Amino acid sequence: MLYPAELRAHKINFKRNHYSPQLDRANAHYEILSEAELRAYKTNLKRNHYSLQLDRANAHDEILSEAELRAHFI
Repeated sequence: MLYPAELRAHKINFKRNHYSPQLDRANAHYEILSEAELRAYKTNLKRNHYSLQLDRANAHDEILSEAELRAHFI
């Protein structure tokens, strides 16, 4: 049986090992980008993420009548 502190350490190490290969891949990719390119890349990622959410919201709103839509936002 593990003590709570040991269990926490085990979970942290597990997460670290899982994210480490992903971080290595990301770092290898980012090393060839300039700082400005990296900022633009992150901005585009956010933009794409939010645009998908907006598309979903718009698809949802299209099935609402104008009155329902107004009530939805009031």
